[in-house]
Amino acid sequence: MKANINSISNWNKINCKKIEKDVFKLQRKIFKYKKKNEKRKIHRTQMIIINSFKSKLLAVRKVTQDNKNKKTPGVDGVKEVSVKQRLELARIIKIDGLAMLIRRIYIPKKDETQRTLKIPIIKDRAKQKLALLALEPEWEAKFDSNSYGFRPGRSPKMS
Repeated sequence: MKANINSISNWNKINCKKIEKDVFKLQRKIFKYKKKNEKRKIHRTQMIIINSFKSKLLAVRKVTQDNKNKKTPGVDGVKEVSVKQRLELARIIKIDGLAMLIRRIYIPKKDETQRTLKIPIIKDRAKQKLALLALEPEWEAKFDSNSYGFRPGRSPKMS
């Protein structure tokens, strides 16, 4: 899972398929460890994912390129992130428990009340995605295999 932070200078030359495959291998390990109830190995592998530069690159890519709401600005007003900024973001993100302010938008509902939509900045979205990459396989292993609602890669129609 080693990727040299300083060796990557061009976002467009990153082999995304390889990175996804490497991160998925670690996620699969977490899933297997959870099924065997090997807590130490789960935690160790989750820490590898959280601290891995490849995982950080994947998190940034998913937030800045793959996400359909990628151009929704947070409180900082940033809509798009340049190629250079993506690399820098991947270098600096870490799970530290700190988050910036959240932009709030109020959406009217049919009954004339309002629903609050909270939008974090891109850096915080990348942190959340990085945490998701590490935590999701552990919880997927816990869920019933016949449960299809609100699960990645599944839908109630598949049941």
